[in-house]
Amino acid sequence: MKNNVYIAGSWKNRIVIKQLMKDIESWGYKITVDWTEHKRKENIMEYAQEYLKGLKECDYFVYCMDGIKSIGKNFELGYATALDKHVGVYVFDNNIFGPNLKNVSFDKIVDKECIFIRANMYQVLHTLDELKNWLPSIT
Repeated sequence: MKNNVYIAGSWKNRIVIKQLMKDIESWGYKITVDWTEHKRKENIMEYAQEYLKGLKECDYFVYCMDGIKSIGKNFELGYATALDKHVGVYVFDNNIFGPNLKNVSFDKIVDKECIFIRANMYQVLHTLDELKNWLPSIT
């Protein structure tokens, strides 16, 4: 079974994304890069090389859609697409982030994402259960 997963998301949500990484690992998958522990400006060249390596090694790419603009996660999405990886767009539950997404409609979140997300090119996963079911369904 292919089981390497790369998760892209906003630095602002790294704490919740770290928990998502732990959840996915508990399902038997391997996270190719845990960027949530990195320091923002230290070792940037090493980080970039690690991210590219992780993207090449992943079988599944999970884009965390949270309505926060992020050049990094958009680049990673484009690179994963170019590498023909399985891409899933995971929409965080509004209750997780309180003020970040509370009372924000799905359409407004999508409007803040990159054109590839707005064009509906990928499988959108609204719950953790949908994400869990999506991963093994594409092996």
